[in-house]
Amino acid sequence: MENNKTRAIKEAKEQSLVLFSKNINLDIGSQVSRNYMGGIIDELNIDTSKTKDLYDIYDALVKSGLTISLYDIIEWFNGQYNLIREKSRDLPELIIPVYKEEKGKEEEAHLIVIHVDDNSIEFGDLNESPYNEYFRRCYIVDKKNGNYICLSGAGHFETVALDSEKKELLSEYLIIAQDFKEYLKAFSYFHSTNNLSSTYNYYNKGVLGTAIFGTNPFKNLEQFFVHYGSGGNVDGYFFNYELGKESLPSPTFRPWHSHMTQNPESYDEDISDIINSPHVLAKTLRVRKGLLPFEIKNN
Repeated sequence: MENNKTRAIKEAKEQSLVLFSKNINLDIGSQVSRNYMGGIIDELNIDTSKTKDLYDIYDALVKSGLTISLYDIIEWFNGQYNLIREKSRDLPELIIPVYKEEKGKEEEAHLIVIHVDDNSIEFGDLNESPYNEYFRRCYIVDKKNGNYICLSGAGHFETVALDSEKKELLSEYLIIAQDFKEYLKAFSYFHSTNNLSSTYNYYNKGVLGTAIFGTNPFKNLEQFFVHYGSGGNVDGYFFNYELGKESLPSPTFRPWHSHMTQNPESYDEDISDIINSPHVLAKTLRVRKGLLPFEIKNN
């Protein structure tokens, strides 16, 4: 039986081809089909007389310059996090008091970045979700359109001006955010949400599940989590990198198959080869650069 490393690398190559395809509306665990393999072959102008299998096509994909590995993304992301954390070291935490009329009381909003562009930054409240709030709020600091709280829910929508104290705090974050727009766009793209479809969305990330654990991309991030493959009856794997170190430490790794629950002992095999080459999965798994909503730029 193939060991977990061999299977995990093969699955990473296969899912890289799926992620490269512009037609990523696929069922969980879909295998690489000839239909869109043909599209990849045509796009890369591959000489099929010299290719033996889909892994030869994967090698052509790597050489094309059109993709980037998850390792390169996470390494860049970690470096940007270290820089922005240093620049925002003296800023207060993103916690502001908000009076909630529907509850008749003031509560603390623990803010998290949900969107950033050239002129504005938008925060959501980590404590609010469709499951525990009647209304949800977003806090927007906008150079052009003013600064306000957007309140929505149950068919109701309104905006409320931010008071000067909140505006001043969030404006300080906006100043730093302008220098780290691509990093914050990447955070918005990869971080986990309460909506599973946002985290694992075929029209968005294809067959790639991700999460960034932590509450504040300026100050407090913990881990970058990547899942690929289905799990269930199809091979699935995840690896997890700790953020905030000077260089990326070895990730944790785990195979995820439904039959593990039936016979977990069969997956206790030696994975020392993964340990001895800890970044191999992140370096193998690749995505198309053109489908990413951010650019990798260094400050």
